Formats: sequence, structure tokens, C-alpha cells
Amino acid sequence: MTRFLLLLFLLFTLPQARADSLSCPPAPLQTPPPALLREPKVEARAVWLTTLYGLDWPKTPATGEAGRLRQQEELCRLLDGLQEAGINCVFFQTRMRNDLAYPSGIEPLSPVFGGAPGRSPGYDPLLFCIEECHKRGMECHAWIVTLPLGTVQEQKALGRQALSRQGYPFVVRADGRYYIDPGYPEAGEYLASLVAEITDRYDIDGIQFDYFRYPENISFPDQRSYRKYGSGLPRSLWRENNLTALLRRLRQTVKEKKPWVKISICPLGKYDGLPRYDAGGFTAKRHHQDAKKWLSEGLLDWVCPMLYYRGDNFYPFLADWLETASGERPVIPGLGIYFLDPREGDWDIGEVLRQISYGRSTGCAGIGYYRAEFLVRDLQGLKSEVERRFSLYPALLPPMTWASGETPAPPRALRVEYEGQHTLISWEAAPSAGLSAACTYNLYASDTWPVDISRVENLVAVRIEATRYEYDATLLPPRRYFAVASYDRYNRESTPLQMERPMEWEKNPHSAGHLSVEK
Repeated sequence: MTRFLLLLFLLFTLPQARADSLSCPPAPLQTPPPALLREPKVEARAVWLTTLYGLDWPKTPATGEAGRLRQQEELCRLLDGLQEAGINCVFFQTRMRNDLAYPSGIEPLSPVFGGAPGRSPGYDPLLFCIEECHKRGMECHAWIVTLPLGTVQEQKALGRQALSRQGYPFVVRADGRYYIDPGYPEAGEYLASLVAEITDRYDIDGIQFDYFRYPENISFPDQRSYRKYGSGLPRSLWRENNLTALLRRLRQTVKEKKPWVKISICPLGKYDGLPRYDAGGFTAKRHHQDAKKWLSEGLLDWVCPMLYYRGDNFYPFLADWLETASGERPVIPGLGIYFLDPREGDWDIGEVLRQISYGRSTGCAGIGYYRAEFLVRDLQGLKSEVERRFSLYPALLPPMTWASGETPAPPRALRVEYEGQHTLISWEAAPSAGLSAACTYNLYASDTWPVDISRVENLVAVRIEATRYEYDATLLPPRRYFAVASYDRYNRESTPLQMERPMEWEKNPHSAGHLSVEK
């Protein structure tokens, strides 16, 4: 396996030519051009949407009704752009630095939304983002910055709401910054309360933990917690155990409430050095982030290593993650597309396109882009290339095959009504066994019957929340036959419900003007 991945590494590194409140309707899908590459039907196409300092969104605080509308419209435009690029999963930054993207009884709402800590912009940003993502067939994962609490100045700006003023023993200061020390059991209790609040209140699809590591370039001040709880272990092993215990506790908090919510982390891109490739000091292992162990113990549903590198610093280290996961858990590498901006780096678009191709060719479960603005801005034509070469059709997210439960039942009573260039497809909901059962639907269309749902080019729309869909042949290729499948919270798909073959429609599809076909 390793030899095969390294051969592909050499191949892809050869020089190549450049190739609420407001409710916003999702952008219509356009007729796709002919496929240049065979696309997988199942593939995570993720993006990190950063709210820290309003980097991706929002650009300005909302201090009144006009500001609220402007802020919401801005997010809708951003999500429309992501939908055009085929994105099906948004990591929405929900906790930044001891502040949040929703009103909470635990920490203040971030000032980027309302202009001051705790001030409401007139709506709930997290709720709005989840709803708008779901309208567009995207999952929304709450992205949580776990241990950093910000600079001394940022803590002062939070006033009495700052965690550094609450008297918690687990809040420590080092080099002008505050952190949570995971060596204290109380730290786990505090973070679990935040995770429980998010899981209880919001229809999230996942929670991703960022900065789930001991910080770099400082001497971390955990002498007190180590003396109290170290139990004679070497400090390095003790720190590793602290993060493992914290992840186990947070995972349990979520899974006891909503077992379908995916738990992921975005570890440092290089786990450790490799025999022929030096990783330097900035590795997950060195910062006690034993993500390989967490994968082997089943503590992660996804792993999204931050591989913001190129060449020898990218390909062999991605191959290492894939070998570790062995296909049992999705590996979704994060690509540093911000380096396409000349103010950030000197990357050429060909580098990113090769990385996407390599990931798809070697068994990655998908790709993540850091960050949203750099994709939507179409830096060096990246968004256009992604749309043309990698995202011609929608894609389903990797199913949680390791989760318990049955494949969902298919829907019932498929009805197809033709009216000129428009076709209305409707069905009855599948039998439900609770919140985790089938709650959305995937629609397929083809010119052959029965519709082959294994072919990605037949996939029209994913995660449809209603039990009806209007197929517009002025925007999408005309199709004769339709099928619909149930899609549950674990991303498991049912067998399809096929429409019956309408013989009279085949003879002359437009002569009757209106034709209804039922199953």
C-alpha cells in the first residue's frame, strides 16, 4: 500500500501544465458540461467557514435591522458560491476565542456579530447558518476552537464574561495568551457543557475540534496540574492521555444525545516524521495530538489533517494518514488554498489541482478547503476549475458504516407529473423510527429505465427535506425517468423507489401536455 501511494506521489508531483429573519433561496443548479474526470458519487467536499475576526463572515457587525439583513444576505451569497463549487459540508466556526457564534448561557456571543461581546445581531447566527446550509443540501458541522482563549487584550475586551476572570483553575497564561489546561478534570466538565449546549439546541451534523493540542513555541504552564494529577507518568505521556480522555468525554457527551453527529478533529498535517521525509518539529505527535491512536480506538468519525504544504511536505504525509486509517474512517485532508493569494504565499493553481487529483486517486474520502473566502473569490481560477473538473455533479457524504442501525427504508408512492419543461416529482415519507431515521431524500434522473443510482451523473439533488421536487429542464438536462432514495442522518442510503415506465410518454412525451405517472 505504501509503495503504491508513493508511486502516485511521484506521479502527481511531476511538473504539469496549469490547468429570519431573511430566508435566502439556494442558487439553481446549472446544466453541467461534459465530465472531464470520472467523479465519485460519495465524496466529502468540505470548507472551513471562519468567523474569527470576521475573516470569511461577517464582514461588518449588525447594529440594527439593516445590518442584520446585510449580514444574512452576505452569508447567503457565500453559501451560494460554495454550492456552485460542489461543497456539501461546511465547518462553521462556532467557538472562536472564548466567544461563540450563538447566544449562550456559558460564553458570550462574539462581537463580530453584534459589535460588542454578548450583543445580539437580531438573530441567531449558528441557527441561520445551519438552516441555510441544509437548504442547499450541505451538512453543517460546528467547528470549535478547543483550548486557546485568546490574547490578554482579547480577554480584557470580554470584560466580566472572560473565562480568565471566572476563577477556574484550568485557565492558564503563557506568553501573553490564555489557554485551557486539559490536565484538570474541570476543563473536561466545562468543555462538555459547551458541547452539550450545542448538541441539544441545534440540528448540527457534526462537531469538529480544532487546536485540540498543546500549543507550540511556548513552555506550557501545567506544572500545577501535573503535580496534582500526573501520577508519576512522564509528562509527555500524561499530556497525551489528557487529550485522549478529553476527546473521549466530549464524544460521549455528543453521542449519548445524538449518535449520528460526526466527531472530527483537524490535527496538524504531519503526524510524525517518516523514514525518508523529515517532518520538522511541527507535528501532531510532538504536540501530544495522537490522532492515529484516536482513529484506531474509534474516537473519531472523520479526521481532517491540516496539510497546508506542498511537494515532499504534502504527498508522503497524506499517504501516511491514509495508511493509518486503512479505509475504516474517512480521511479528508485540508488544503491550504489561501497560499494562492500572493499576500499569503507563492503557490500556483496547478499545485492545488494536483493535490485534489492525488487525494481522489488514493482513497481520500474527500477534500477540505481552508478557507471559504479564498474558494469563492476564485483565486487563480480555482473555483472555476473545481466546478469544471471535480464537481460536475452533487456528491453524497461518506456513510458512517461503523454505526449501529439499519439502512433506511425507501420512500413510498412515487408520483411524477409532466408539465412542459417542468416535472413535479413527489412521494410519501419513508417509515420513520425516530430522529436518526431517514429524514431527507436523494433524487436521481436518467434517460434509461430503471434509473441506475450507482452512476453519479444520474444524481440530481441530495438531502431534499421536503417530499417533492420540481425538476426544471430549462436548467437541467431533460430526463425521462426518476427515482428517489431515503437518506438518513448517518449518510446511509436506501434502495431506490423507481417510477413505473410510462409507455405512452415514451411514444410522444409532449403530446398530452400533462401526464401523471404513479408508483
